Amino acid sequence: MDVKIDLNKLQGEMDTKEPTVQSNKRVDFSYLTNLSAYRLPKLGELLRETRQELRPWSQFFQISNFKTIANVQRLTNRVLRNSDYFRSNYIVISVVLLIYCLLTTPLLLIVLLGSLYGCYKIKQAATPITVFKKQLNTNQQCIAVSFITAPFLYLVGAGAVLWWVLVTFENGQFVADFYFTV
Repeated sequence: MDVKIDLNKLQGEMDTKEPTVQSNKRVDFSYLTNLSAYRLPKLGELLRETRQELRPWSQFFQISNFKTIANVQRLTNRVLRNSDYFRSNYIVISVVLLIYCLLTTPLLLIVLLGSLYGCYKIKQAATPITVFKKQLNTNQQCIAVSFITAPFLYLVGAGAVLWWVLVTFENGQFVADFYFTV
């Protein structure tokens, strides 16, 4: 089948003006100055909140609550409600999965423990060092240890662990939230 279009019969006007860019516009970073107002919870506080919000596992795994959905609006509400309702259960599952991945990948565990030990020793010594005429405090030294550790983490398969913990688990969580009715 051959389609022929007569270009002489086409009509209309084409806007060929170049878009104007205002050079006096600046990016506003003023919101970054208020970041100190946001407080991250401490580990003990986070663990306490997670334990208080933990739902019963019998309810979490109850098969009779899995149902299909009628429309998209209900689907959105269901996913958001289930994610919020079972947040602590999802945190526990992801921590267990992370521990499993670390224990089944011993080289990764060795590299992470070595990095943590190096940062511990740096913090314990609390002495700044000079590198290329630049003085590094203990926090900067720990950041340097992290950068040095990064290629080793790649070599021992940290990407696979991140894949299993983050991507696979989150997809499973979304499917469960999709069908589960609270």
